[in-house]
Amino acid sequence: MNRIEIFLEKLQRIENELECLSREYSDIYKEYSGLEFAEQSILAEDKLDNLILATTHEVATEIGFCRQNINYLVKYILFRKAFKSFTENELEAIIDNQELNSKEKLYLQKRINGNITEELSNIKKSWNKSFENKSFHKIKQEIKL
Repeated sequence: MNRIEIFLEKLQRIENELECLSREYSDIYKEYSGLEFAEQSILAEDKLDNLILATTHEVATEIGFCRQNINYLVKYILFRKAFKSFTENELEAIIDNQELNSKEKLYLQKRINGNITEELSNIKKSWNKSFENKSFHKIKQEIKL
């Protein structure tokens, strides 16, 4: 297991722990609710409950989003390294378009000095394996590139 996988696994554990805390202490605000002073119920049932929810469930959710984006960004970097002879625009065209026209294929064929059909297939297979068949454009949006 490499360092990024260890890091992502640890983030997953923190996320899970926060979700457990959220469930376990979801009603703790009730211990502070009451009518002993005018604002007590509002402070306990609104403010305290929201703070507990924010520090458990909402933080866990945010960690989850960040963890997924880190994972996607690492995969994106590795993908780009594997296909470094292609520009970002070319990769987007290859992945997001069903078919390149013959002029585009000929241009790429000259650049790579290899079997363009096989290379295009490798690009798409690698991408789909890494990104669960999501579009190039969508992944770039998710990781804010």
